[in-house]
Amino acid sequence: MIAVFPISRCLVEQEIRVCESLSIWPPGQWYGLPLVGEISPAENPLTEVATVTSGISSEVIAKSSVIDYQEDAVDLDSIGLSHKSDLFMLQKVAAECESRLDVARFDMCRLDLPETVFGRVGTWRGSNGASGCVFFDIENNKALLVGGRYLVSTVTAGIGLDFDGYCPTYQHRTDEIGTVVKQVLRVYRGALEASD
Repeated sequence: MIAVFPISRCLVEQEIRVCESLSIWPPGQWYGLPLVGEISPAENPLTEVATVTSGISSEVIAKSSVIDYQEDAVDLDSIGLSHKSDLFMLQKVAAECESRLDVARFDMCRLDLPETVFGRVGTWRGSNGASGCVFFDIENNKALLVGGRYLVSTVTAGIGLDFDGYCPTYQHRTDEIGTVVKQVLRVYRGALEASD
């Protein structure tokens, strides 16, 4: 399964590989863009309406820088049945992406320059507190759009971060040291996004 999230305030001109499971793509250049036009409707009509009212659409994905995150633990058959479970899955996968992007924040963002911090995973220019993504099941040629309102807070001042030439300094670890590093990077993200 691949989750494709828009990301605001992220300036890229070519694919940037942040880690082995996550890449950032410039607007309109993600390799699976033709699949975005073939998004399946949710099985539950109320879920479909709730997603559409969030503002996420195939056009948003096509016009935004996007994060391509490969995750095997998501069951696409459970997406589209209820909006509440969809939002839970969206937030869970977005949090994992944020965790992977914390390394880039540490490498490239400074506490004294908050206007250079890139946006949160799932947000796009003008999203106004909404976030969303497209979940792709490449094997079964299935794509589902998920979106919701007020799932994240966003930084709105400044121009964002230019990723050209970025090379990550840390590789994701799952041991005890990796857990400590993950927590430290999460605290650093909070400090970067703090209002004062």
